[in-house]
Amino acid sequence: MKKKKTEQELLSANRRDFFRKVLLKGLDHAESAGKAMASRATQFIKPDDPTPQNRANIAESRPKPTLSRPDNWLRPPGALPEKKFLQTCESCGQCAQICPANCILIDSSSDNPIAGGKPYIEARRLPCIMCEDMACMQSCPSGALDLVASLNDINMGLAVVDHSVCFRTAKVDEGADEISDCQRDCQACVSQCPVGDKALSINDAGEIEVHEEGCTGCGVCEWVCPTTPAAIQITPIRSMDDPTPPDSQPLAV
Repeated sequence: MKKKKTEQELLSANRRDFFRKVLLKGLDHAESAGKAMASRATQFIKPDDPTPQNRANIAESRPKPTLSRPDNWLRPPGALPEKKFLQTCESCGQCAQICPANCILIDSSSDNPIAGGKPYIEARRLPCIMCEDMACMQSCPSGALDLVASLNDINMGLAVVDHSVCFRTAKVDEGADEISDCQRDCQACVSQCPVGDKALSINDAGEIEVHEEGCTGCGVCEWVCPTTPAAIQITPIRSMDDPTPPDSQPLAV
């Protein structure tokens, strides 16, 4: 078990440099993927003010992602099973405030299944980048986010590839735009995966292959994917653990 750091130690990291190093690496793998990643990276570099209101304003200013599933929002890393999480989380917002990615969102409204002040992540807007400090877990006072032994133990969900959408394998309908050779060689998700080939690789058939034992469900692959909707998306662990539809789950106990 990792020793928890003080809040001051967690806040001391330079957020801007952190993202430039982690999320802009490997832009030369594919021209089209690189342009999409560079565009989204400008959205990642945010003002230093980490207040929830500032973060909420930034998130709301971004275009809404086009998702194939309306319920593929994620709980932060280390989250307890959903029902236990809802019972344990105190809605204090500390995980969102301390997250170096500013990817954890808080919604206090009452008109959707992620409301009620509980933290969540929309990977297509801002993914978890599995920071070495495990900041959100370190800062959680209630235990709703349980500190894992290592980054490889994070389990937020599982990446799923739609090969009919992926540039590498999609078929072109008659009259539709051709897919360029550069797009056909897209490796954005593989090159940017924080876990590496233990989670994502390209198989002998040229397809993106997800390795369940290595995938942490962080969502970086979904974020960098240049197709719309994303050809690779995360199925949340909470939906695999509990088949109950999200909108039927209580938000407070």
